[in-house]
Amino acid sequence: MLDIPKLSDDFSLFKRAVLKNFGLSVLADFYLNLFKATLLVELIVIPVAGTLTCMLVLSEKREELKLAHGFIMKILVTVAVCWLVFQTYKLFTSFNEVQSLNTVRDLVLPIALNLSFLPFMVLFAAYAAYESIFVRIRFVVKDPKIRAFTKFALVSRCGLNYMRASRWFRNAWHVELNSRSSVWRSIGKA
Repeated sequence: MLDIPKLSDDFSLFKRAVLKNFGLSVLADFYLNLFKATLLVELIVIPVAGTLTCMLVLSEKREELKLAHGFIMKILVTVAVCWLVFQTYKLFTSFNEVQSLNTVRDLVLPIALNLSFLPFMVLFAAYAAYESIFVRIRFVVKDPKIRAFTKFALVSRCGLNYMRASRWFRNAWHVELNSRSSVWRSIGKA
């Protein structure tokens, strides 16, 4: 989500975000959450794993904590493997519980939520790109009336194609934009 404003500069970030959302992580998340542990186990494992993860991140940055980093990594891998073994054991011993509509819903829901997030991501990226352009456009277009027209023309001509709007802005520094016709021509060339 934090990379969305950078999409106006590099569209491949959008492709990577989509692939990251629909990769093996969806299946891994589904499999690891197929069976729920008892409340007591989750109340113990989740805070311990969260604390260990925070310690792992902090120990990764400092050279003097390299030994602790390796030890914490081994503990987290052990917890993950134990959870994976638990899920696999439950899958083989309680397969009848898996054969239900709730299981299908648990698999489809994250995919549907990711798909519904994509339009928001595109709209937010376009908003961020236009906002970046509109903040800096006063240095390119000096006349306030032409500047307002330029903003309108840019949005109406480029729409959600914020890559085109960014390309126009990079070229606008080299063009004299002092009339409406010059603005239309420059946007048409982008």
